Amino acid sequence: MKDNNDKLGKLYLLFLYIILGAFLLFLIPSNLNNHDYESYLVLWLSYILVGGIFTFTMLIKKVDIIEPYVFVTIIFLIMFSLVPLINIVTNDTLSFGVNVMDSSIKATIVYVLSYISFQIAYFFKWKPKSTINNISSRNQIVFWDLTEKQKNWIYKICLVLWCLFYLFSLIYILSSGTSLIYIFTIGLAGSVNISNSTDTPLGFLGMFNYSLIPIWLYISHCGKNKLLNYILFYLTFGTFLVRGFRFVLVILIIAPFVFKYLKEGKRPNGFKISGLSVIIIFMIGLVGYVRDNLRVGQMIDWTNFNLEFIKDALIGNFNVYQGYYAIVKVAPDIVSFSGLAPVYNTIIMFIPRAIFPSKRYLDSTGEMTRIGISEYATQAGFAAPNLGEFYACFGLIGCIVGMIIFARFCVYIKRKYTKDTPNIHDLILYSVLFPSILQLIIRGYLPSNFYLILFLVIPGLFIKFILKGSAKDHD
Repeated sequence: MKDNNDKLGKLYLLFLYIILGAFLLFLIPSNLNNHDYESYLVLWLSYILVGGIFTFTMLIKKVDIIEPYVFVTIIFLIMFSLVPLINIVTNDTLSFGVNVMDSSIKATIVYVLSYISFQIAYFFKWKPKSTINNISSRNQIVFWDLTEKQKNWIYKICLVLWCLFYLFSLIYILSSGTSLIYIFTIGLAGSVNISNSTDTPLGFLGMFNYSLIPIWLYISHCGKNKLLNYILFYLTFGTFLVRGFRFVLVILIIAPFVFKYLKEGKRPNGFKISGLSVIIIFMIGLVGYVRDNLRVGQMIDWTNFNLEFIKDALIGNFNVYQGYYAIVKVAPDIVSFSGLAPVYNTIIMFIPRAIFPSKRYLDSTGEMTRIGISEYATQAGFAAPNLGEFYACFGLIGCIVGMIIFARFCVYIKRKYTKDTPNIHDLILYSVLFPSILQLIIRGYLPSNFYLILFLVIPGLFIKFILKGSAKDHD
């Protein structure tokens, strides 16, 4: 039965690939100028090539629906092929009033070459005897769980850690001008002092906020008090919501589902994936609405929240390809490549301003965005995807090398659940790192992304350390 379902799923994917390609070709407007017409054809060919590589891979290899390769490819196809095509059809090619399509052909070629680099690096077997790609599609996982004594101990430790890190998060949010009532009621009451929103020297404390997610997974796995789990989830949810963290909320929502499917050896069907996608889309719109209220320092009036906000927030997040186009347009002819500026910024980011008040970040993409789009886009913090940051550093070479490194990172986290006998720490780590891929792709800013990953990993490393090799006790 499983083999029949796999064959049916592969046939469905092939059918979808062909039909969507034909439909996009049929959609091409007849009134395009020469450049937009050429851009449309190049973008369509990028869908055919990248989508074809993905479809062929899914047909001939055993690929798990919840492994990074699938997630990365779908995001890339949507952001760099489908959304630009749709924007050309709807004549929505302006970013802050500026047409960014001048560099679309060059940017699309770089994207395709970068994806091919990712594909090769992801499936290349560095160790000849490696079997990772042969076992990645298995559902049932035999893993080392914790003993009841270990669960009780970890449960108590994680409750203490959660309270401590939540306190750090509250201190940071309060220092940013947000009242306690505003946090606990997720904007229904209380106030925000926007004049203090960027002045706090305690930004490093806010990074502990990320660690609440894996700690909560440990608590939900080791504890039996469901009511407490829901309360802690709500409080964690509230801190991310009032901080306007769209994609960290996505991690918080997706991680429990991934963890559940890994433990139970099940995989979501199309209906469940669609339902979860709707929830995520809703949350993206919700956070976008909250951020609009936070910017003007007012309480959130939920009566004005509607589908329009959801649509605008969703489109806005996938329109970040325009930031990538702007960078390709101006670098290096107008603005020099930024080189290793993101690495330097990552090093100094964690140093508290209370210790180093005069610290300054090197510009990596801001000047490129300013010239490629507008000053207002820079002031608004208009983001670029990871390809934008890679290109800003070293051009095409930066994109290829960056995607190779990204691919090996994806393989590393994939091994957390595909190795012979993973432990519960591996499953929790994979559950939080897998959805973080969305943030790593759509927000190309190494300093923030590095510390996001670091603080998602720290709780598991700490717990493994204090257990002193508990996995060996199960050997």
